[in-house]
Amino acid sequence: MSKTIQTIFEVEAKAIGNIPINQSYEKALDLIYKQVHENCGKIITSGMGKAGQIAINIATTFSSTGTPSIFLHPSDAQHGDLGIIQEHDVLFLIQIPAKRVR
Repeated sequence: MSKTIQTIFEVEAKAIGNIPINQSYEKALDLIYKQVHENCGKIITSGMGKAGQIAINIATTFSSTGTPSIFLHPSDAQHGDLGIIQEHDVLFLIQIPAKRVR
């Protein structure tokens, strides 16, 4: 069992190491820092289904580390909860692409 766990960790570490780093990451971090930490905005995450569960986890993680954030369900947004969005907020929208059927 420990050999299997070690293999999983190695595969995952390699996958993370292969993520291409470009200026988009720096831009995103700068935007979040400026809008949230300098301009007193918050991060609003949103997604539906599995993407929604991931968005909830991201919002709670940001909150627990001192970055104001909240989850907004897309259907709630459509039915009146868009009022939660204020100037300087950053929207973090998650969509998981549908699987292609062959």
